[in-house]
Amino acid sequence: MIRIKLAAVLALMSAVLLGAPALAQDGPKVPVFAEGRVLGDPKAPVTMQAYLSFGCSHCIDWYASVFPVLKQRYIDTGKVQLVMVEAKAGHASLAEAGAIAARCAPKDKYFAVTDALFRTRPKLLKGQDDVDAYGQQLLDTDRWAETAVATAGIDMKAWRACDRQAEASAFEGRMRKAMEEYPGYEGGTPVFVFNGEPGDGAALDWAEYSISRASKAAGKPLTTATRYDLFCAGGLTPAGGGEATVFEQRWSRQGDLWRLARGPAADKGAPAKLEAGGQLLGDSAREYLLDAKGNLKLKGGSGESLDAACAQIAPTPFPA
Repeated sequence: MIRIKLAAVLALMSAVLLGAPALAQDGPKVPVFAEGRVLGDPKAPVTMQAYLSFGCSHCIDWYASVFPVLKQRYIDTGKVQLVMVEAKAGHASLAEAGAIAARCAPKDKYFAVTDALFRTRPKLLKGQDDVDAYGQQLLDTDRWAETAVATAGIDMKAWRACDRQAEASAFEGRMRKAMEEYPGYEGGTPVFVFNGEPGDGAALDWAEYSISRASKAAGKPLTTATRYDLFCAGGLTPAGGGEATVFEQRWSRQGDLWRLARGPAADKGAPAKLEAGGQLLGDSAREYLLDAKGNLKLKGGSGESLDAACAQIAPTPFPA
């Protein structure tokens, strides 16, 4: 097992916890994309710009698991407005077909169409039937798009009359413009910007944290209770009897997968395990010990207090 220093782990955790994507954050703020589609109150204190692709499997996961909660908690309550920017990541033909289908719909039906597209786009290929169905959709993306759009309650005759060639050209033009306005952005998805600052929104916990940071910077802090709050507000403190707590953290290089689970260890004093998997730290497990006093230690290494660790991770206190 490869050993890494606690300081290095904290530095990497800092990048994720502070919502720093694999894109430079120096320089001017990213402007709101004028040609994006807007959902929510334009007077909301936070504008969350989402670069998504209908050809991206991670975007499908985000739409199914994160978006509904964000919509209920923040968009529908006037706290956040979402600006969607279509991108061409993942499978290009599905990305383009989806973008054209959505833009050919009336503006007020745009999000009804995107909902249908994301829900019907195949996500996991578990067997030959899935592979065959997926392959058929790749061969006939227009049919997939039309089948999805038909469930969105729009005038299909008008939709079919849309100039798809013109919309395809417009899609390419929007992508070029989006990359020009966002230095360092290369078309990947899902990517998020909060009030002009790149942030992490692919996982619910970090989307809420990014929203909180943006709202606080705007002078209108929102109240949220996320796992980040737990992590640096006593969540690591062993619960009763001095038992260690088990934590598991997994993330990819862009922070699009992050899970934090906690529970008492089976035996008193048993070491806690902090497992970091995926592209960011590689697949090998790292073991840490959280003692009864809340000290975070490398197994067999020196300890560092939880307060000190959190101070390095988040110098700015999390909004109450």
